[in-house]
This record gives sequence, C-alpha cells and structure tokens, in this order.
Amino acid sequence: DYHYGYDFAGSPRIKALSVADTLVEYNQSVPVFLATGNVSPVAVYTWHDDTGLAETSQVPAFTWIAPEIAGRNVLLLNIESDGKVVSDSIVFNVVANIPRPPIINALSTDSLWYTTGSHLSVTCDATDDASSFAELTYEWSVSGGTIPSVSASGLTWELPDVEGIFEITCKVTDLDGMSASKKKLVLVKSPASGTTSPWAYYPLDGDVKDYSGNHRDASMVGVDATADARGEQGKAYLFNSGNDIIYLDNSSDLNFQDEISLSFWMKLEGLVEESFILSHGSWEERWKVSVTPDSHLRWTVKTNVGVRDLDSSFPLVWNQYYHFAVVYSGYSMELYAGGVLDTFLAHSGALGTTDKPLTFGRKDGTVTRYSLQGTLDEVRIYDVSLRPVEISTLKTTWNSVVTGAEEEEPGVAIYPNPAHGEFYVNGINMERIRRLSIFETTGRAVDFTMQSSGEQLHIAIQDQSAGLLIVEIETASTVYHEKIFVR
Repeated sequence: DYHYGYDFAGSPRIKALSVADTLVEYNQSVPVFLATGNVSPVAVYTWHDDTGLAETSQVPAFTWIAPEIAGRNVLLLNIESDGKVVSDSIVFNVVANIPRPPIINALSTDSLWYTTGSHLSVTCDATDDASSFAELTYEWSVSGGTIPSVSASGLTWELPDVEGIFEITCKVTDLDGMSASKKKLVLVKSPASGTTSPWAYYPLDGDVKDYSGNHRDASMVGVDATADARGEQGKAYLFNSGNDIIYLDNSSDLNFQDEISLSFWMKLEGLVEESFILSHGSWEERWKVSVTPDSHLRWTVKTNVGVRDLDSSFPLVWNQYYHFAVVYSGYSMELYAGGVLDTFLAHSGALGTTDKPLTFGRKDGTVTRYSLQGTLDEVRIYDVSLRPVEISTLKTTWNSVVTGAEEEEPGVAIYPNPAHGEFYVNGINMERIRRLSIFETTGRAVDFTMQSSGEQLHIAIQDQSAGLLIVEIETASTVYHEKIFVR
C-alpha cells in the first residue's frame, strides 16, 4: 500500500477552544485557549467575528477584543494545514458593563488589642468599579458590645466589659445590588497592670537557678556562657549542638492547665529545620516555642480541644536579639515581640499534660534533632496569662539579684515576716552597709525609705509592691540576701 502513495497522516483537529468566560464587556481583552492535533508547524490560523474581523497568522495564540456592540457575537476559527481546513467557534454575550461586587481592602483599627469597656474606631476601605464612594452603603455588626455611632464608612464600637476575642463584620453594597463582606477580630483584655510573680525565673546570669524564690532550679549540659542583649558577658547561654540543653525536671505542679505565659530573649545563629526554643511535651502533648524553617517564631499549644500554631508576622534575622512573650489565656493565644502584641488567634480548652521535662533549646530530654542554634536569656514562666501592659515592661526588666537567694545568711534577721508595708532588719551595723536594695522576684527595684538605730534598720516600702521581695545588703566583705513577704 505504501507504493500506491496512500496518505495515512491524521487529519488536523481542534481539541479545545475556550475562554475564561463568554460574558464579556466592551473593549475587554479575552485570551483564547487553543489546543490542536495533527496540525502542521506552518498552518494558517484565521479568526473571524460578527463585526467583520478577519485576522490571519501562523501562530495559534490569540486575544480577542470585544467590540462596543451589545449582544451575541460569534468568534470563528479556521485552521488550514496541509490543504485541509478545520473550524470551531465560541459564542459570546457582549454587554456594556458587567456588574462586579465592591472590593473591601481593609477594616482598619489603630491597635490589635483594647481594654474592656473601651471605645474604638473602625474604618472600612472599599472600592467599586462603577459606584463612587458616596454611592456605597455599609452595614455593620459586632459579636459583643454596642455600636453607639455610625458615620459613612466608619463606626465607633463600645467594647464588652469582659475579656475575649470579638468580631466585627462590615457588608458593603453598590448601586447594582452587588455586595461584599469582611470580618476583623479584636482582642479585648483587662486594663490591669502591676507586677506578677513568676512561677519560675531563670536570668541565666552564669547559672540556671530559679530566681523567683520558688526553688525550681534547672540543670544544664553543654551550654556556653555568652553576652546578653545588652552586651554584658556571661549573662546568657549559647546553644550550638544537639547535646546542649537546659532542663527542669517534670513535676505535677509544672503541669498547670488553665493559663500560661512565657517571656524570653533569644538570638538565632543558624537554622536548618524547625528549631525548639522552649518545650514542655512539645506539640504532641502540651506546648512549645520554636522557629519554623522559614525563620518565623511559632507558639504551639495543645489542649483537650485541639492543637493550634501561632506564628510571628515577620521572619527572624540571624544574629539579632529579640524579646518575645507568648500567652495562652484559655480563650486566646497571643504572641508579643518587643513588648508589643504582634499576632493572636482564638483557642480554648485545658492545657495537655506530660511526664517530660521542661527543656530549653531542645524538643525534650532525649531528642537531639531540632535543637536550637543560638542564644537564650531571661526566661520567665508564669502559670497565669499576663496582661499586655505588664508584658510591655519585661523587655527592660533585668535581673538585679546576684544569687537565687535560696539560703538566708546567718546573723541577719527580718521581722515581722510577713509584713504590712514596713519591717525591721537586725544583726548588721548600719556603718558596715555599703548598699541596701530591695527587688521583686522579676528583678524590678522597689522604692523604700530606711532609718537606722544601732544594729536595727527600719524599712518602709514606698510603692505598691506586694508578694515575695528580696532584700540585698552589700558590705565590704559579702552580700546578704533575705526574703520578705509583703502584704
């Protein structure tokens, strides 16, 4: 049969001829998708429409411009290949304008969080292809509190008197009846400030003792002393291998389940995969703070409701110190950078429990993968959710106590203990004292007045400090540390 000159080549064919939408408006550019088979490389493509268009080329790519004529319009394609012609067509409906819904670019507020019962202003930034700003209508709704006033594209929202995450919704409608909606979450917190005593506090100033006065000393293996964020040598710890770890043995009171807050300084010096900063049971059992492979800080909390991750809004720069605080409140997860709320989300339930130790720089006591390559400092652990105002002070609150104050010095007595704002110190002559200071367990200095009579000092606290305080008495030969509980 070959010798008789039969042609067994397949006929040209159009496999597909399509567009994104056949409803188009005047002067709209419409890219046409074409798929063919058995078509010669030198085939000729001719396009026609009902307005008299006749365009010919040797390339299959084509963009049709809709005419300014309303109604039905047929776009016809003829392909001539090796003396054969194949055709297909698309039917369009051309209109002067296609109504489109408004676009809400943003619901803008001046903060991520607000105090209970306060007022905030919300503005809706919306645009529309046909209607002007004045022709748009706005509908607002809130999940809590009230709306005392509305003006054009904004409103005043009176927030609830209780803490929580609340939602505001704006619906924008144009003259064509097309609408769009957008929601925004707002974190509402108590305005309470003051100083909260930590469950444990590790300044990491040359040791891993607990400076909260609660006797929860940690242990360390392999870490190296290094400079802190202030440049002071020996005031932070560097983790540079999977064997480096600081850990606190597990205990029942470490597994508190209602709320938690963590505060720390850190510097990232390398990253291959997810790296753990702090962990107690990790995401599988309880909580962790880590750095993701794309360099974002991640706060993970597991409760009896589920597991959720909260990431920082920005990537960490290597070899730069950051102060972070993270909170689980029972209704929210919160992440603070430099003392300012960065991100938050809703979460609830009782924190999970674990029998693993609390670890710094590692996932747990046995897994050496995912270890931190960097520096940790000033780690504070709280069994309550701190408020934003207090969190804003932690980045500038440094340890001022030179020991963990676990053992009281013999010969020095403080009474009464507990005390109501004032107390006496016996057993040391005023002439021997070079300096006397009083600190909260967070390291914040306490204001006081002092009068002496022989070997008795009368001390009166001048501010509102309460709870466990550390009295530091420095002489020429030693430094005494005494604990006093002030009500």
